[in-house]
Amino acid sequence: YTRSNRIYLDGTQPVTDELAPNVSMEFGPVAEKKADAIDENNGPKGVPLFGADVPLRITVSDPNAGEKSSGLGEIVYQLYINGSETAADTVVLREASTTEWDENYSDPSLEFRLDQLLTVAADTHNYNDLRVVVTAKDNAGNTNIRELRFGIDTTAPVIEISYDNNDALNEKYFRSDRTATITVTERNFDPARISIDTQSGQRSGWTRTAGAAENGDDDRWSCTVSYTSDGNYT
Repeated sequence: YTRSNRIYLDGTQPVTDELAPNVSMEFGPVAEKKADAIDENNGPKGVPLFGADVPLRITVSDPNAGEKSSGLGEIVYQLYINGSETAADTVVLREASTTEWDENYSDPSLEFRLDQLLTVAADTHNYNDLRVVVTAKDNAGNTNIRELRFGIDTTAPVIEISYDNNDALNEKYFRSDRTATITVTERNFDPARISIDTQSGQRSGWTRTAGAAENGDDDRWSCTVSYTSDGNYT
Protein backbone atom coordinates (compact mmCIF):
# COMPACT_ATOMS: atom_id res chain seq x y z
CA TYR A 1 0.00 0.00 0.00
CA THR A 2 1.13 3.58 -0.33
CA ARG A 3 1.46 6.29 2.24
CA SER A 4 3.08 9.68 1.76
CA ASN A 5 4.37 8.53 -1.61
CA ARG A 6 6.05 5.50 -0.01
CA ILE A 7 5.37 1.90 -1.02
CA TYR A 8 5.18 -0.89 1.61
CA LEU A 9 5.36 -4.55 0.69
CA ASP A 10 4.27 -7.42 2.95
CA GLY A 11 6.56 -10.36 2.17
CA THR A 12 4.90 -12.77 4.62
CA GLN A 13 3.86 -15.94 2.81
CA PRO A 14 0.18 -16.77 3.41
CA VAL A 15 -0.47 -20.02 5.20
CA THR A 16 -3.15 -22.37 3.86
CA ASP A 17 -4.49 -25.79 4.82
CA GLU A 18 -4.57 -27.92 1.69
CA LEU A 19 -4.37 -31.34 3.35
CA ALA A 20 -7.54 -33.39 3.73
CA PRO A 21 -8.13 -35.32 6.98
CA ASN A 22 -6.73 -38.83 7.29
CA VAL A 23 -9.45 -41.50 7.56
CA SER A 24 -8.96 -45.13 8.57
CA MET A 25 -11.41 -47.95 9.25
CA GLU A 26 -10.64 -51.37 10.68
CA PHE A 27 -12.57 -54.33 12.02
CA GLY A 28 -12.68 -54.83 15.75
CA PRO A 29 -12.73 -58.24 17.46
CA VAL A 30 -15.67 -60.37 16.24
CA ALA A 31 -17.25 -63.54 17.54
CA GLU A 32 -16.95 -65.45 14.27
CA LYS A 33 -15.47 -64.92 10.82
CA LYS A 34 -16.54 -67.20 7.98
CA ALA A 35 -14.70 -68.11 4.79
CA ASP A 36 -13.78 -65.10 2.68
CA ALA A 37 -14.45 -65.69 -1.02
CA ILE A 38 -17.34 -68.06 -1.63
CA ASP A 39 -18.94 -68.70 -5.04
CA GLU A 40 -18.21 -66.36 -7.92
CA ASN A 41 -21.88 -66.37 -8.94
CA ASN A 42 -23.43 -65.92 -5.53
CA GLY A 43 -21.15 -64.58 -2.84
CA PRO A 44 -19.05 -61.67 -1.60
CA LYS A 45 -16.06 -62.53 -3.77
CA GLY A 46 -12.94 -61.16 -2.16
CA VAL A 47 -14.55 -59.44 0.85
CA PRO A 48 -14.55 -60.54 4.51
CA LEU A 49 -17.65 -62.42 5.61
CA PHE A 50 -18.71 -62.37 9.26
CA GLY A 51 -21.19 -64.47 11.20
CA ALA A 52 -21.86 -62.05 14.06
CA ASP A 53 -22.02 -58.34 14.92
CA VAL A 54 -19.15 -56.42 13.31
CA PRO A 55 -17.44 -53.71 15.39
CA LEU A 56 -15.77 -50.99 13.30
CA ARG A 57 -13.16 -48.59 14.61
CA ILE A 58 -13.13 -45.29 12.73
CA THR A 59 -10.24 -42.87 13.16
CA VAL A 60 -10.09 -39.41 11.61
CA SER A 61 -7.19 -37.02 12.11
CA ASP A 62 -6.23 -33.64 10.67
CA PRO A 63 -2.58 -33.56 9.54
CA ASN A 64 -0.14 -31.19 11.25
CA ALA A 65 -2.56 -30.75 14.13
CA GLY A 66 -2.37 -27.32 15.72
CA GLU A 67 0.35 -26.21 13.35
CA LYS A 68 -1.06 -25.86 9.86
CA SER A 69 -4.42 -27.52 10.31
CA SER A 70 -7.81 -25.88 10.22
CA GLY A 71 -9.28 -28.57 12.49
CA LEU A 72 -11.91 -31.20 11.85
CA GLY A 73 -15.25 -30.19 10.44
CA GLU A 74 -18.20 -32.43 9.56
CA ILE A 75 -17.70 -36.23 9.65
CA VAL A 76 -20.49 -38.51 8.37
CA TYR A 77 -20.85 -42.32 8.51
CA GLN A 78 -23.08 -44.02 5.93
CA LEU A 79 -23.93 -47.68 5.40
CA TYR A 80 -25.15 -49.17 2.12
CA ILE A 81 -26.95 -52.52 1.72
CA ASN A 82 -26.89 -53.97 -1.80
CA GLY A 83 -25.86 -50.55 -3.09
CA SER A 84 -28.68 -48.62 -1.39
CA GLU A 85 -28.08 -46.23 1.49
CA THR A 86 -30.04 -46.97 4.67
CA ALA A 87 -31.20 -43.78 6.33
CA ALA A 88 -31.28 -45.41 9.76
CA ASP A 89 -27.57 -46.18 9.44
CA THR A 90 -26.46 -42.65 8.56
CA VAL A 91 -24.68 -41.12 11.56
CA VAL A 92 -23.14 -37.68 11.88
CA LEU A 93 -20.05 -38.46 13.94
CA ARG A 94 -19.12 -34.80 14.16
CA GLU A 95 -21.20 -31.76 13.32
CA ALA A 96 -19.87 -29.10 10.98
CA SER A 97 -17.71 -26.65 12.93
CA THR A 98 -18.99 -23.16 13.68
CA THR A 99 -15.47 -21.92 14.35
CA GLU A 100 -14.38 -18.97 12.22
CA TRP A 101 -10.97 -20.23 11.23
CA ASP A 102 -8.53 -17.29 10.96
CA GLU A 103 -5.42 -19.21 9.83
CA ASN A 104 -3.76 -18.56 13.18
CA TYR A 105 -4.29 -22.18 14.27
CA SER A 106 -4.62 -20.96 17.85
CA ASP A 107 -8.34 -21.40 18.48
CA PRO A 108 -8.63 -23.76 21.49
CA SER A 109 -11.98 -25.04 20.23
CA LEU A 110 -10.42 -26.73 17.19
CA GLU A 111 -10.37 -30.53 17.28
CA PHE A 112 -7.85 -32.55 15.34
CA ARG A 113 -8.73 -36.20 16.03
CA LEU A 114 -11.79 -38.42 16.29
CA ASP A 115 -11.86 -42.06 17.44
CA GLN A 116 -15.21 -43.81 17.17
CA LEU A 117 -16.29 -47.41 17.67
CA LEU A 118 -19.51 -48.43 15.93
CA THR A 119 -21.17 -51.83 15.59
CA VAL A 120 -22.97 -53.16 12.53
CA ALA A 121 -25.68 -55.39 14.01
CA ALA A 122 -25.88 -58.84 12.42
CA ASP A 123 -29.62 -59.32 12.99
CA THR A 124 -30.53 -56.29 10.86
CA HIS A 125 -27.64 -56.44 8.38
CA ASN A 126 -27.63 -60.09 7.32
CA TYR A 127 -26.44 -59.37 3.77
CA ASN A 128 -23.40 -60.12 1.62
CA ASP A 129 -23.07 -56.65 0.12
CA LEU A 130 -22.38 -54.16 2.91
CA ARG A 131 -20.43 -50.97 2.30
CA VAL A 132 -19.49 -48.39 4.93
CA VAL A 133 -18.52 -44.91 3.70
CA VAL A 134 -16.98 -42.23 5.92
CA THR A 135 -16.80 -38.66 4.60
CA ALA A 136 -14.57 -36.29 6.57
CA LYS A 137 -14.12 -32.55 6.01
CA ASP A 138 -11.88 -30.03 7.71
CA ASN A 139 -12.71 -26.37 8.34
CA ALA A 140 -10.87 -25.31 5.19
CA GLY A 141 -13.17 -27.49 3.05
CA ASN A 142 -10.70 -30.28 2.31
CA THR A 143 -12.56 -33.61 2.02
CA ASN A 144 -11.54 -37.26 2.27
CA ILE A 145 -13.85 -40.24 1.57
CA ARG A 146 -13.03 -43.82 2.56
CA GLU A 147 -15.08 -47.00 2.23
CA LEU A 148 -14.96 -50.55 3.60
CA ARG A 149 -16.78 -53.56 2.12
CA PHE A 150 -17.81 -56.75 3.93
CA GLY A 151 -20.71 -59.15 4.43
CA ILE A 152 -22.63 -60.77 7.27
CA ASP A 153 -24.15 -64.27 7.11
CA THR A 154 -25.85 -65.58 10.24
CA THR A 155 -28.08 -68.19 8.57
CA ALA A 156 -27.03 -71.84 8.86
CA PRO A 157 -27.40 -74.12 5.83
CA VAL A 158 -30.42 -76.44 5.55
CA ILE A 159 -29.85 -79.91 4.04
CA GLU A 160 -32.61 -82.03 2.50
CA ILE A 161 -32.42 -85.44 0.81
CA SER A 162 -35.17 -86.93 -1.36
CA TYR A 163 -35.36 -90.10 -3.53
CA ASP A 164 -37.03 -90.91 -6.82
CA ASN A 165 -37.70 -94.56 -5.91
CA ASN A 166 -39.40 -95.33 -2.62
CA ASP A 167 -40.82 -98.74 -3.55
CA ALA A 168 -38.96 -100.86 -0.99
CA LEU A 169 -39.40 -104.54 -0.22
CA ASN A 170 -39.31 -105.30 3.50
CA GLU A 171 -38.70 -101.55 4.00
CA LYS A 172 -35.06 -101.71 2.85
CA TYR A 173 -34.57 -103.54 -0.50
CA PHE A 174 -35.03 -101.93 -3.91
CA ARG A 175 -35.23 -103.90 -7.15
CA SER A 176 -34.31 -101.00 -9.45
CA ASP A 177 -31.97 -98.01 -9.54
CA ARG A 178 -32.42 -95.34 -6.94
CA THR A 179 -31.31 -91.68 -7.18
CA ALA A 180 -30.94 -89.34 -4.25
CA THR A 181 -31.33 -85.59 -4.72
CA ILE A 182 -29.41 -83.54 -2.17
CA THR A 183 -30.56 -79.93 -1.73
CA VAL A 184 -28.70 -77.36 0.35
CA THR A 185 -30.41 -74.06 1.09
CA GLU A 186 -27.61 -71.57 1.63
CA ARG A 187 -26.66 -68.09 0.46
CA ASN A 188 -22.89 -68.51 0.51
CA PHE A 189 -22.59 -71.97 -0.94
CA ASP A 190 -19.16 -73.49 -1.58
CA PRO A 191 -19.04 -77.05 -3.02
CA ALA A 192 -15.54 -77.48 -1.62
CA ARG A 193 -17.03 -77.18 1.88
CA ILE A 194 -19.68 -79.86 1.33
CA SER A 195 -18.80 -83.43 2.33
CA ILE A 196 -20.89 -86.30 0.93
CA ASP A 197 -19.92 -89.68 2.38
CA THR A 198 -21.56 -92.56 0.48
CA GLN A 199 -20.53 -95.65 -1.47
CA SER A 200 -21.81 -94.48 -4.87
CA GLY A 201 -19.42 -92.68 -7.19
CA GLN A 202 -22.10 -91.43 -9.59
CA ARG A 203 -22.70 -87.83 -8.65
CA SER A 204 -23.82 -84.86 -10.67
CA GLY A 205 -22.54 -81.31 -10.36
CA TRP A 206 -24.33 -78.68 -8.30
CA THR A 207 -27.05 -76.49 -9.82
CA ARG A 208 -28.42 -73.31 -8.27
CA THR A 209 -32.05 -72.21 -8.03
CA ALA A 210 -32.35 -68.59 -6.97
CA GLY A 211 -34.80 -67.84 -4.18
CA ALA A 212 -36.95 -64.79 -3.56
CA ALA A 213 -35.17 -63.48 -0.45
CA GLU A 214 -33.40 -60.16 -0.98
CA ASN A 215 -30.26 -61.40 0.75
CA GLY A 216 -30.19 -64.80 -0.99
CA ASP A 217 -30.80 -66.88 2.13
CA ASP A 218 -33.29 -69.12 0.32
CA ASP A 219 -31.08 -69.92 -2.67
CA ARG A 220 -31.07 -73.68 -3.25
CA TRP A 221 -28.22 -75.83 -4.55
CA SER A 222 -28.89 -79.37 -5.73
CA CYS A 223 -26.96 -82.43 -6.90
CA THR A 224 -27.89 -86.07 -7.48
CA VAL A 225 -26.27 -89.31 -6.34
CA SER A 226 -27.22 -92.43 -8.33
CA TYR A 227 -27.22 -96.02 -7.02
CA THR A 228 -27.28 -98.44 -9.96
CA SER A 229 -25.41 -101.53 -8.72
CA ASP A 230 -26.25 -104.21 -6.19
CA GLY A 231 -24.95 -103.32 -2.77
CA ASN A 232 -25.66 -102.12 0.75
CA TYR A 233 -25.67 -98.32 0.76
CA THR A 234 -25.57 -95.58 3.34
